Amino acid sequence: WNGTVPTYDAIEVLGCAGKTTATTFSNSVADNTMASEALPTGLLNNAGRNLRVRAWGYYSTDAVTPGTLRVRLKYGSTVLLDATTATLPGAETNRGWIFEADVTTVTAGAPGTVFAQGKFTYFQGSLDNPKEMGLVNTAAVSVTVSGVVTPTLTIERSGADLDNANTCQVFLCDVGGL
Repeated sequence: WNGTVPTYDAIEVLGCAGKTTATTFSNSVADNTMASEALPTGLLNNAGRNLRVRAWGYYSTDAVTPGTLRVRLKYGSTVLLDATTATLPGAETNRGWIFEADVTTVTAGAPGTVFAQGKFTYFQGSLDNPKEMGLVNTAAVSVTVSGVVTPTLTIERSGADLDNANTCQVFLCDVGGL
């Protein structure tokens, strides 16, 4: 970012941050951090400020015990979005996935509140058929937005197996708002 704040239809683009190295977990049933990014202090401390989080990666599954997958977006340890558990198909190798979410500050401060909505899409089969999981939050979540906010994407798998792997290659956090 060059210090100039561009404006698009009365919305200021305030900055963005991205991932520069891939993260891979395999043979794990823990809630693994795939990516996180600490945003500058107070960047989201305005009502109407929006954080758009996007991530891309790929997964693989064992033929016999592919297990399930669960995706979460957190600010620190506070869960903003929690996907329902998806049952993955067996014998998948390097199939893509995409995560997208918007988090909007409703009230500023410590604590403040945010609304969050998103989706997780994963591809399966030789035709890369998409399967989409909505990440719906029906109420405002109480979080501190006046300090450093660290959006964190986690993926949890059941069925520990060396063939059950998740990789996150791209993680982008764009901040804008009125």
